[in-house]
Amino acid sequence: MDRGAFKEVGHGVLPWPAILRAAATAGVEHYFVEQDQTPADPLESLKQSFAYLSKLQY
Repeated sequence: MDRGAFKEVGHGVLPWPAILRAAATAGVEHYFVEQDQTPADPLESLKQSFAYLSKLQY
């Protein structure tokens, strides 16, 4: 798959607020961010995902 097909959390098409609400309802206690490939610097991608998730209200 093309590296550009992978996006940071919050920058793609997945409905993260709805996903996290469903996970909370199911009793999920821990979440992990995994990105197989990054469009640029891996640490910058991680920072972007963390920033999005830190501000997200669901």
